[in-house]
Amino acid sequence: MASSSFVFLTATFLILCTLTKARNPGLVLTLLNNCPFTVWPAIQPDSGNPVLERGGFALNARAHRSFPAPTQHWSGRIWARTGCNYANNRFSCATGDCSNRLECNGQGGATPATLVQFSLHNGHTDLSSYAVSLVDGFNIPMTVTPHEGKGQCPMVGCRPDLLNTCPEKLKLRSPPGQGSVVACKSGCQAFGTDELCCKNYYNSPQTCRSSTYSQFFKRACPATFTYAHDNPSLMHKCSSPRVTSSKYSLQKINNCPFTVWPAIQPDSGNPVLERGGFALNTRTHRSFPAPTQHWSGRIWARTGCTYAKNRFSCATGGCGNRLECNGLGGATPATLAQFSLHNGHTDLSSYAVSLVDGFNVPITVTPHQGKGQCPVVGCRVNLLATCPDKLQLRSPPGHGPVVACKSGCQAFGTDELCCRNYYNSPRTCRSSTYSQFFKHACPATFTYAHDSPSLMHKCSSPRELKVIFCH
Repeated sequence: MASSSFVFLTATFLILCTLTKARNPGLVLTLLNNCPFTVWPAIQPDSGNPVLERGGFALNARAHRSFPAPTQHWSGRIWARTGCNYANNRFSCATGDCSNRLECNGQGGATPATLVQFSLHNGHTDLSSYAVSLVDGFNIPMTVTPHEGKGQCPMVGCRPDLLNTCPEKLKLRSPPGQGSVVACKSGCQAFGTDELCCKNYYNSPQTCRSSTYSQFFKRACPATFTYAHDNPSLMHKCSSPRVTSSKYSLQKINNCPFTVWPAIQPDSGNPVLERGGFALNTRTHRSFPAPTQHWSGRIWARTGCTYAKNRFSCATGGCGNRLECNGLGGATPATLAQFSLHNGHTDLSSYAVSLVDGFNVPITVTPHQGKGQCPVVGCRVNLLATCPDKLQLRSPPGHGPVVACKSGCQAFGTDELCCRNYYNSPRTCRSSTYSQFFKHACPATFTYAHDSPSLMHKCSSPRELKVIFCH
């Protein structure tokens, strides 16, 4: 088996690959540790392929490490070692150990371990094949997510932590006996029979079949290989993919029937992500790493953008006639998604969708695998068709189509509607006829400056936050 020129493992340990734009374009592999503990990634090339990063290193909790992949064909596997320590001049790991070495230097790892297997740069279409395998058992969750590839490019892998549900006979404990469960063995490793190991007579697609033990893994993680001759269609082939990500990923999905230009503005003191903006064609998506430390800011979509006479401009949401906003805010009206990531010891992420500054496209925010208050929030309705006449923004001005719906503040500019001066407090800032138009259509959004704080949801340790335009 093999995996692609991108690998994004979510749940606890992530691996990403990004196309570079160097003279000899290749991939940058980024390994990210979402675990609340250190892991020791290990990399084993297939025979004849070079060893990457000396084959292994330590990766602290919530940290990542990037390095270049070969520019020519390369295949191999990556896994995470856990419970490693150095004592009495000896390095050892509870799972995935490679002959008591920190740097595996081409050595394979002890089973059980979750594996990502891949083959990069195949053929004239630059195909990359990828898969997640539980054939040798499980130690941590992993997924693989390609970005901007062509062909078969789904996200695959195993998100659940199977240590909690591992059958008694498959449990690996450390220390042996009454220690905690650190991995879940395959049926082959637990019992060693030819049938379970698919060896000798059973080493063919006709005779190697799934077992009760492989079915345990398959039910929990259907998008993985679970026995030696499992369905070859699980090996996906993606042409020229890209990926980026971090502690967890932020993914922008454009479901609109037209191009949008997402924009990102950090709050003061926070870094600019993705240079602050880019184009996103219809029915496409783009993922990138969220910062590993606290970050707050906002994301919106610009619409109706053009580049003419050396000038970039947008009908809505424009940021100073720039494609890459680089920290600048956007013109209103625009639907906003607001974020505050990595707050406190429970790693809370807060998020909301705001129509306080008006509306231009439907936006929802969808968290994945978080704990606590993690609902899907936002505005799915296209309000352009029902926007009151006095709030309509048209382009071109006058009799052009409605491209956005203004807030009452923007339309009329009064202190009361803008919640400023005397009205700038929760006691005096109230909803208006105009904010109620937005609230009736999209109740899970902020619609005026001092709207209910309960609309700002707090989700602990999500693996991914999706911002979907035209959900």
